[in-house]
Parts: sequence; C-alpha cells; structure tokens
Amino acid sequence: MKARIFLLLGMVFLFASCEEESNDLTDYRDDVVGSYFGISVYTCWQDTIVGYSHDTTDVIVNIAKEEEDSLIRLSFYQSTSSSFSFKYINGNCISCITFHAPVLKIQNDSLYFKHQPGLGPYWDECFAKKVE
Repeated sequence: MKARIFLLLGMVFLFASCEEESNDLTDYRDDVVGSYFGISVYTCWQDTIVGYSHDTTDVIVNIAKEEEDSLIRLSFYQSTSSSFSFKYINGNCISCITFHAPVLKIQNDSLYFKHQPGLGPYWDECFAKKVE
C-alpha cells in the first residue's frame, strides 16, 4: 500500500514539475516580406538593324505572405499591376505557374525577377532593394 502511495506521489510530482513547451515558432517568410524599390526593364527584339530595345521604369514590389502553406505573393505597382505566387522553401522561390514560369531570386535585401510570358524574344526583368 505504501508503495502505491509513493508511486502516486512520485507521478504527481513528476507531472507537476514538467514545463510546458513554448510554441514560439517564427515564420521564415518574415525575412523576405516587405516592400522593395527598384527598376523594371522590358526587353524586346526590334529588328536586325536595331537589335534588342530596352524600356526602363521605376517599380515598387510588395511581397506578402499567403494564408496557406509556404506561399508568398509578389505584387508589382507600376503602370501595369501584376502579381505572381511563389512557394518559398529553404530560401528558394518556386513559381506556382507551370508554363513560362517567372524566376524570383531573393538574397539578403536584394530582389531579382524575370518573366518571359511567351515564346517571342521579349521579357521583363526587375532589380530591386528592400525598403527599410
């Protein structure tokens, strides 16, 4: 009988002294979320004499977290607003678009984006730096 009481008291003491685990998990997407400012370069083929032409504009890029999974949304604020979704896993951005997928690279506070929406010789590139 005494053994059972000591066992019961030991179990109560053991469970009462355990600490609850903290669930202070940080979202790894917080490192890249925010506003970026830079330039957007539209490149297209003109002809065999001129070759490629380039048109440059200022651009504001906003990266926001999506509610589900590990998705981030890249939104451009310029003359034509567009947005793209990427999976952000282990520091890599994987496009959610299958065909003619855009490329997004984020390193430290710099952003590079390239999208060639079709088969023709034209594409958009964006070079931006994070706004503090």
